[in-house]
Amino acid sequence: MKFICSTNDITSAIVNVHRSIPSKPEKPILEGVLLQAVNGQVKITAYDESIGVVTSIPAKIVENGNAVINGKIFADIIKSLSAEETFIEADNETMYISNGLTDFTIIVMNAAEYPELPLFEVLASSKIESKTLKSMISQTAYAISENKNKPVYTGSLFSFKDNELTIVAIDGFRMAVRREKIESSQKNSIIVPGKAQHEIIRLLTDEKEHVEIKIGQRHVIFLIGKYTLISRLIEGEFLDYNASIPKSFSAEVIVNSRMITESVERMSILNNEKVQTPVVCKMLKNEIKLSCQSSTGRAKDVVEAINSGEELEAGFNIRYLFEALKNIDTDEIKLMMNNAHTPLLIKPVNGESFLYLVLPMIYSANL
Repeated sequence: MKFICSTNDITSAIVNVHRSIPSKPEKPILEGVLLQAVNGQVKITAYDESIGVVTSIPAKIVENGNAVINGKIFADIIKSLSAEETFIEADNETMYISNGLTDFTIIVMNAAEYPELPLFEVLASSKIESKTLKSMISQTAYAISENKNKPVYTGSLFSFKDNELTIVAIDGFRMAVRREKIESSQKNSIIVPGKAQHEIIRLLTDEKEHVEIKIGQRHVIFLIGKYTLISRLIEGEFLDYNASIPKSFSAEVIVNSRMITESVERMSILNNEKVQTPVVCKMLKNEIKLSCQSSTGRAKDVVEAINSGEELEAGFNIRYLFEALKNIDTDEIKLMMNNAHTPLLIKPVNGESFLYLVLPMIYSANL
């Protein structure tokens, strides 16, 4: 394999592709990235047998071929180069990299051992604007469970119905739901792993370009600009999340989202992660009183609000409440609740674009 390419092109490609390589792969070969030079293109692949990221860059191909090289080392080398063009040559044992006056010779891995990306029949496809998908994943991924004993919740439900995409994440203590209209006539649901979603966010831009989502029986492909991300789907039965949403509420409080978020963030200064310090919220007629007490000290704050229902008081895990609030992009929100033992529902004043549930905590009523 021999080729010459733009240093900027290969730097951008390898930086985006190699990030999907796991820190502790099950097999040494999965630490590598696969380079394939053919037909005026160099294809770069990272694949850990669960998630794969692929892209191609234009190049002057002197000799067709392929090679597998340690992804982190290769990325660090390429990022260090300064000349405009890079020459790369590889055989079965070594790779030679030349850039201006800089040369590297490094050991390659056995390309025959590198796993092939899965081929599958596409059963359905949809399109969504890149900026919208980025927002939807960012505003729900925080609620993905890390409990591997319940693998179905280590991913998010992507539900396609009536030209609408709904993304749902649940970790047992909170739930995040986002909805948007998209270009899709399909009606099905898949569970996309959390790790895949984090890689998707990194590849997405705020541009108006569209992302195509292709769904198979056990895999999904996201076509994002010059990049293709393929992921194995999580199999299992996802919770009927609609059944978890209360249908009526004793208290309905309208509050400025920025003010309540900043107040909870101030309370979090005293948070003790080991003991899970709660923030207590008293929802009164015209205000919300917040308080927090930990081994460090006490804090109190007041935020203006309008409560059209009963006054009530409840405690919440500060981190869980803050992560829900900080992902809100509307000026005002509704906080809805029945009593101190039922979930807090957070939603926009108008519309149904997002919905967050946070379970309450037991707390001491000293404050």
